[in-house]
Amino acid sequence: MTVYVGDLTTTPGLLTPPTADGTGTTTPSAWRAANVTGDLPWPDVPVVHAPPVIDTPTDRSRTGAKVRFIGRCEPGVERVLIEENGRRLKEAWTDSEGHWKYTASEEWSPGTHRITVEARSMAGKSHPASVEFEVLPGVAVPAPGETVNGDVRISGTAPVGSTQVVLHLDGEPYAQVKVGSNGRWWLRRPDDMPPMTAGRHLLTATTVTGSIKTPLSEVAFNVADTDTAPRIRVPAPGAIVGPRPVVYGTAPGAASVRLLVNGTDYAQVRVGKSGSWWLRLKRELADWQPGTHRVTAVAQYGDGGTAESVPIDFTVRATPGTASLESPASGSVVGSWPRLHGRGPDASNRIRILRNGVPYDEVAIAPDGSWNCEAQENWPPGRHEVTLTVIGPGGSSEPFRVEFQVAHH
Repeated sequence: MTVYVGDLTTTPGLLTPPTADGTGTTTPSAWRAANVTGDLPWPDVPVVHAPPVIDTPTDRSRTGAKVRFIGRCEPGVERVLIEENGRRLKEAWTDSEGHWKYTASEEWSPGTHRITVEARSMAGKSHPASVEFEVLPGVAVPAPGETVNGDVRISGTAPVGSTQVVLHLDGEPYAQVKVGSNGRWWLRRPDDMPPMTAGRHLLTATTVTGSIKTPLSEVAFNVADTDTAPRIRVPAPGAIVGPRPVVYGTAPGAASVRLLVNGTDYAQVRVGKSGSWWLRLKRELADWQPGTHRVTAVAQYGDGGTAESVPIDFTVRATPGTASLESPASGSVVGSWPRLHGRGPDASNRIRILRNGVPYDEVAIAPDGSWNCEAQENWPPGRHEVTLTVIGPGGSSEPFRVEFQVAHH
């Protein structure tokens, strides 16, 4: 943890960390380092980046209801903010080369849309770039040439005012679907309808407005063999896991797997030669919130097709907060009988202590939140790493590590 100290600026709540010349300035990155509690207001950030480039969709183009945004930024940009008419759609992170992408989880309603994209980093932001495009009604999922599983959720849009969409599969009547007031419609296979068989299929959609029937769209797609459909193996359905679970599965023949958490894009992982894939949260990603979550794996194949797994529901348990070590301080030099002292979340938990990766002691947390550990032996001189983990009814916390030096005798 880094804490800057200095004089308050004219903006309440902002600290002025000293610079190399000692004059002191307030920058967004310095503010974030000073804001150790996380409850101070964000300062205004300067415009320092060039506007991002929106490659897809292009301005005044036409697209289907499943809109995918692709673009790029100059080096140094961390993320882009995508908005439509002031409504926030997504904050997408850039890769190491400044590329970004976002696929909307829901179909866009037919008509003209205008979005703005703003590049952002801790140093500042850009002027927004904008693009205007038209969404045409039609079948959105499955997409032409896409590879899906037999339980695919068919969806799309129809002209506003339409009351019904009639679907034919391979020339035979398949289903009738109601159209919402925004033009969206969808069909998930009912229990009494068998899954579509593996192979190539042709889906035809026709809109109904009153007594008038109008051809909507026609889509050819593929249904994957059940042996190659993506599958989530860990966590198991109904499992109770910690805040940073490993998600593991298989998707034979796929190039990558896109994970949806509660219906929203979460991460994309590569599929190995064996057909397996897995995701472990990186340190910079936030913990999963306690509660029930639904995860779906969408396999992406080299031909551009996709297939969706059966969703898995599991529960993330609440875990205790992390511990802190107030003494010895990080980087300090102490004697050979150090007394460890710090704070923990509450008295219902205990502190497990490791010294250089080896179990050292386990102590209780006092009612006031403090804890103490007296040295059990003479510590050898040199560098030592102490790891603290809170153990409680809800599980264990993320480890907290501190390094300090023990002086030579």
